[in-house]
Amino acid sequence: LQPGLFDLIQKYNIEHVYTSFPEEKITLEKDFENPPITIEEFEKKRKQYNKGIKDESLKIQASDYPKDKMQKREFATLKKTETMTLIRLKISSLFGDEKTHTIEEIYGRAEELGLELCPPETGPNYRLKYKDQPMGEWFCVGMKQITDSHGHSRVFRLERDGDGVWLNDLWASPGSHWAPESGFVF
Repeated sequence: LQPGLFDLIQKYNIEHVYTSFPEEKITLEKDFENPPITIEEFEKKRKQYNKGIKDESLKIQASDYPKDKMQKREFATLKKTETMTLIRLKISSLFGDEKTHTIEEIYGRAEELGLELCPPETGPNYRLKYKDQPMGEWFCVGMKQITDSHGHSRVFRLERDGDGVWLNDLWASPGSHWAPESGFVF
């Protein structure tokens, strides 16, 4: 990946990008609307979403950790709805290697490539919209970390397992290393 690549992808409306075919696809979520969301709005939408689900395996789950983060001062939402393109890729695609990297390295490399951190409400909004997440898939939201009640820096994580689709979070302290197969959205 080279700086300016994601600008060219948008400029020429390229739909499919791979760093290696077929296992390293970069997902482009175009025209993603990221409206401001609060914990109350998320819970209301989650309940409405759950009522409309016929397949119980797709029920949205949310652990207490993301709910805790959504009540923090750092969870400052956008003032108005913003349309953006989300780019989801693996750390190995960001760096072109199979090494582990710290969150600072990951965010630094993303910035070099022209990617930006997501506003914090991207996690809950994306969770409500990404209904067909494949079983076993998980990825984190590239965002400014929010400190939980125990003083740990964390980011939102979207995943799907046998219990359904989840809005969860993951520890993202400055010194922790992330595996190359870890996914992020920017």
